[in-house]
Amino acid sequence: MEDILTTLRRLREQEDITSFENPLSDKPKTPEFKRISYKDLFTTLLKEEGQSVTEEELKVMFDYFSQFIGKGYMETPNGKEFIVIDDTISEKGFRQYLEENNKTITNSLKMSLAFHALNKEGRYKNEFNKETDENVRRFFIQINNEFQNNPTDNSLIIFLWREKVYRAFGFDNTQGENIADTITDLNFIDYFFNHQKLLTNTQAFWIVFDRVFNWSDLNNIYQEQWLECFAEYERLDGLFLDRLRMAKGRIVFQNAKQDFMKYNLEEDIPIYRGFLTREGKFVRKGITKLNNPDAEKQDEGSGLSYSLSKANASFFAHRYHFLTDLIFQQKLPSIFGEVTEEKYKEEVLKIFKHKIDESYLSAKARRTLCSYKIKKKDIIWSAGKQLVELEVIADPNQVRLQRYDFMNDKMEEELGKIRIKENDEIQENQSKVSEQELKAFARSMPEDTRRDFEKMVFGRTLT
Repeated sequence: MEDILTTLRRLREQEDITSFENPLSDKPKTPEFKRISYKDLFTTLLKEEGQSVTEEELKVMFDYFSQFIGKGYMETPNGKEFIVIDDTISEKGFRQYLEENNKTITNSLKMSLAFHALNKEGRYKNEFNKETDENVRRFFIQINNEFQNNPTDNSLIIFLWREKVYRAFGFDNTQGENIADTITDLNFIDYFFNHQKLLTNTQAFWIVFDRVFNWSDLNNIYQEQWLECFAEYERLDGLFLDRLRMAKGRIVFQNAKQDFMKYNLEEDIPIYRGFLTREGKFVRKGITKLNNPDAEKQDEGSGLSYSLSKANASFFAHRYHFLTDLIFQQKLPSIFGEVTEEKYKEEVLKIFKHKIDESYLSAKARRTLCSYKIKKKDIIWSAGKQLVELEVIADPNQVRLQRYDFMNDKMEEELGKIRIKENDEIQENQSKVSEQELKAFARSMPEDTRRDFEKMVFGRTLT
């Protein structure tokens, strides 16, 4: 087995590996921000953009931006300066937010709609790219050979290969802060399924899977293909934690193992899923729970993706809720004009064409939150608290439906606050895990080797 530095050098020779940001660098300090009334700032910004809105519309706009950047802050000499507090807002902070996201206040509102956000930057307009398809094929052969010959649970080696997955699909994950900014060709799922059988090595498959599955907002459309994909070769041998170790390395594995330690293999774990229930459809097979042998089976809204958190699952119940989008537009006629249900439906279909199920584009589709039980041994994939959204991937035939609720605005708001708090805690936990990985890797190297490695990955020594 070759040593780590030799492996890194070999990978460098095969292909340039994107380095990640120096975690030890100091964030630049910015001047203290002055606070002003949100009405004054929004009025000023809208005038600059040639817009004029009513007092009621200003309130709707402020509520929207408070939801998305209310917890955002900038570092000042006196500590953290929050952009939104009560009815005041930091002018410099908000202008900086718009500038950094290349937005105006008007187009921010227009792109806030769930279906528009899904189609961000016209990602659905890309045609199938034969060159990318061929690149993916070649990369699958390369990564399969690599882990067939050099299996490892070293977090850094795995990380570098995970980064190479982006480039194989033609993506640059250094250009944006989120997946929507990175994934510019939604045909990626076709490229993956075209060649996934080349991933005969189990570790290579789960490394690629962990990237590709997270890129997609519409995995329920490909549910049967994913289940067939999981069943290939020996991909489901062992437990989900074994797959996690292969895909993310030993340190994430060790932390996730602690998250599930309290459950034995046959014990039930509560999980949750949010989705839309279409008009005329029923969540539970047989509709009723009483005296129904299929009461624990799901009809409408089944899928592969669940969450350990009810609050995080609730987000997926409303993110593509047609009525929420429609009402939001109707509350801002100065920005969107007079919008009817049919007019908005036509607009969405014009953008997405065959890529979206028209039956979801109805004001009568209902936000639904379900709770389930699943045995620990039947989980396909989960990183526990090491992954935002606390996602659990499972065969819907292995989960047992316990109850479901149709959500209203109040329930959505209350769970949304809990979700923000939970995700803050998860982000903090992820930072700690990253620090553990860096420290553990550094400790395993002689000082001269470590410095050589730091120059290779970061471009300079860190200490």
